[in-house]
Amino acid sequence: MRLTVFGATGRTGRPPVEQAVERGHDVTAFVHDPAGLPSHLRLRDDDRVRVVEGDVYAGDGVERALIGDDAERLAKSAVASVRVGRDRDRV
Repeated sequence: MRLTVFGATGRTGRPPVEQAVERGHDVTAFVHDPAGLPSHLRLRDDDRVRVVEGDVYAGDGVERALIGDDAERLAKSAVASVRVGRDRDRV
């Protein structure tokens, strides 16, 4: 399974990245500054950790981070549901 962790360099985001990798999952670590990600995650010999730099508040890199992610379909479904709900309220 490939999953994306936003804020992967922070106190809350780093543990899920480490746990997912230990359990054999592929992880996209979404970070503001890649230097904040520990080198044992950033400089791996395999492709288990993909680092995407961006700004979640500005939306920079978010779509790129989710491409190929197993949760991508979930996110697109949620956005579609919100849009449908918003449009329904306008009628």
